[in-house]
Amino acid sequence: MEKELVLEFKRKVVEAFIEKFEKEIEELKKQLEQLSEDIKTAPSRMESRYDSRRQELSYLQSGYQQKLISLLEDLDILKSLPIEKKDKVEKGALIKTSDNDYFLILDCCGGKEVEVDGKTITILATYSPLYEDELKSKKEGEVFRYPTGWKSIVEEIV
Repeated sequence: MEKELVLEFKRKVVEAFIEKFEKEIEELKKQLEQLSEDIKTAPSRMESRYDSRRQELSYLQSGYQQKLISLLEDLDILKSLPIEKKDKVEKGALIKTSDNDYFLILDCCGGKEVEVDGKTITILATYSPLYEDELKSKKEGEVFRYPTGWKSIVEEIV
C-alpha cells in the first residue's frame, strides 16, 4: 500500500477513536447532570433517617467524575498522537497481523474498538502482556504469540 494511503488509514483510525471518546464524554456529562439533579431531589438524612439514596448517588457521581477525568486524559493522548510511519511496534504504531487483526498501540484505554473501512481496530495498551511480552519492538515480518499460544506475524506497521 502506498505510504500516503497507509497514513490516511491511520488518520481515519485515530479520528474514529477521537469521535468515539468524544461521544462517551458527552454521554457521561449528561449522566452526571442527571445525577446532580437526582441528588438535589433525594431525601436527606434529616428528612428520612433510613433513606441513603442521596449518599449512594453521591458515591456514583464521584465514580462517574473519575471516569470522566480518565476519558478526557485518554482523549488528550489520542489528539496529540502524531500521524507518522513507524518502523517497529511501539507507542503510536498501527499494526496489522497475519490474522487480519489491527492494533493501535497506546499508553491508555486498552480494549477499545472502532470499525474503519470494514476493519475492526483495537487499542492495545503498552502495559498489556501481549505488547510487553510479545509485540514490543517487533518489526514487519517477525513472529509473535498471542496469550493462547497461537502464532502470528506482524505484517504491516504504520
